[in-house]
Amino acid sequence: MLIQSDRSYVASLRRLWHRVFGDDEDYINLIFSEVFDSCDVYAQVCGEEIVSAFYLLGCKIRCGDKVYTGKYLYAAATLPPYRNKGIMSSLIREALAGQKDADFIALVPADEGLYGYYSRFGFLKSMYRYSCRIQGRGDGRTFSPVSGGKEFARLRENHDGAMLCYNAAVSDYAFACLEKSGEKVLRLSDRGYCVLDCAEKTVREFISADQEKDLELLRSALNGSWEVHSPYDLSDYGESRRLDGGMIYAFSEELKKECLSGRGIYMNIALD
Repeated sequence: MLIQSDRSYVASLRRLWHRVFGDDEDYINLIFSEVFDSCDVYAQVCGEEIVSAFYLLGCKIRCGDKVYTGKYLYAAATLPPYRNKGIMSSLIREALAGQKDADFIALVPADEGLYGYYSRFGFLKSMYRYSCRIQGRGDGRTFSPVSGGKEFARLRENHDGAMLCYNAAVSDYAFACLEKSGEKVLRLSDRGYCVLDCAEKTVREFISADQEKDLELLRSALNGSWEVHSPYDLSDYGESRRLDGGMIYAFSEELKKECLSGRGIYMNIALD
């Protein structure tokens, strides 16, 4: 059922999140402080406990001059004793049937095997990202941190191709999640930024309106071999692969044609 943002369920939702995903209390609290009051929550309640739930967060897809408004299906979770009973399937069907103004619902499957599961509901494998392993030069260059969710969203808009973007509240939440996870969100220039996971030597996202210039700046700050995720094919710098980035259920026929075109819509990876 749709429980909207009823805070009487928060304690149970926190327990579900912790049991399924294992995150600590501070991290779990972010969704309830940043976006809970403005998102839709679909949940199955058994007795006094929520046993399955997910959140629909506000987002848009930009394709050229066209902007589609929609929802991002996030943090789908079911307690182990209640799995394989059709509970999550029923919640997803209810959410799809309940959308009146949305052009789409997007999601990122938690693992490769779930692409088949979500395709049964009509979700299309239509989002992508590139992964490229590049060699840093280690010149010792440092960059200023991105100041917050507003600047984070502005810098992401420097990618002018088809992409999924969050609304203001969800951008704040995504930024807070990155900081809480210990990742570095850095401004390369006024037209580019990156997210560094130093423990994994991974650039979780690189976006720029001047890719060649800002990638050279980024390489000067990296030591050794790093994996870089981005909307761009960076094969001039290393071995590059195009990866599945997520799925879209399109209510808009125009967007559905775009999803089936094979061109792909870049999915940001801040919340996968």
